[in-house]
Amino acid sequence: MIFSDEAAFAAHVKEKSPLRVYWLYGDEKYLTDYYSEKLKSAVTGEDGAEFGTVKFDENSDIDDIMREAITPPWLSLRKCIIVENLAFYNLGTASAEKFFEMLDGIPDFTVIIFKNFIADKKVRKSAGVTNAAKKIGKTGGVAEILKRDDKDIVKFIKYEINKKGCDISPDAARYFTERCGNDMYILSGEIEKLGVAAKSEGKTKITKEDIDTYTVPVLESSIYDMTNAIARGNYKRSMKILDELLWRKTEPVAITAALAGLYIDMYRAKTAVENRKGKDDILRLYEYKGTAFRVENAIRDCASFSLKSIEDSLFVIRDADIALKGSGIDKTVVLQRMITKLFDSRKK
Repeated sequence: MIFSDEAAFAAHVKEKSPLRVYWLYGDEKYLTDYYSEKLKSAVTGEDGAEFGTVKFDENSDIDDIMREAITPPWLSLRKCIIVENLAFYNLGTASAEKFFEMLDGIPDFTVIIFKNFIADKKVRKSAGVTNAAKKIGKTGGVAEILKRDDKDIVKFIKYEINKKGCDISPDAARYFTERCGNDMYILSGEIEKLGVAAKSEGKTKITKEDIDTYTVPVLESSIYDMTNAIARGNYKRSMKILDELLWRKTEPVAITAALAGLYIDMYRAKTAVENRKGKDDILRLYEYKGTAFRVENAIRDCASFSLKSIEDSLFVIRDADIALKGSGIDKTVVLQRMITKLFDSRKK
């Protein structure tokens, strides 16, 4: 059974009638881990989880996994085998046939869950992944678990904060994603901090001020603040943000990569605006799932730049990236020079 989307798979998991084999893959590790834990509980029960669960990883031998699968469970009625990031979809023809034949012979007392984090969309759509999904889907369950869109991320934040006995407005939840990103593992960790802080202060409502006070911004959020400072001619502020990033031991190359991404957003937005296009047109052309706010911000912020200044800025960032990777110049100096040149570029 190949599940059409996350909702269909979630409904199946809720039924607690597990199949013998599952393959969960996609670009959202939090959700694949979440659903595999739900399936494990359905297989072993809470009391048998410790003795009824066996884990393997990408370095495990397939024969060892299959030997474990046919070995009866100990101190539990059924056994759950969880295999993480084993790239069986890359096996050669003969090995693949043997592998899928062995899966067909799994005894009733065993359930195997394969989990694969596959960020690259091209890999997820490759022939190997497609064929593997069809093979496992004939007798087992296959679910492609992808990052949630902006609205669903906001719902997730609100749901988790409600569980802490607090509430949050949709506007504050969206701000939360802009500051902390859309990685659900990171968000869940930051929500834990907000919950503890709210409880200690007797609060029942999480505000933007709480988010600023108790959460750590992701790199992209700090880079956005830096670019904002550049757009407004605030040289001191942009340098202060750079100092903060370096103090947090952020990799210099990661800083240039994030800056390039933001300027590319603005280049797309500026081109769209000058051709009387908007947010929906950009989202149709480029992948912004779960980060559509970047397009909204880019459309707003590109007004402070000409298309020429954005192009020149991208060359400045490229040159800094090359210098970071190949020259002996102090990396802090390279980044400081980059920001100075970005100030010059914005005037063109």
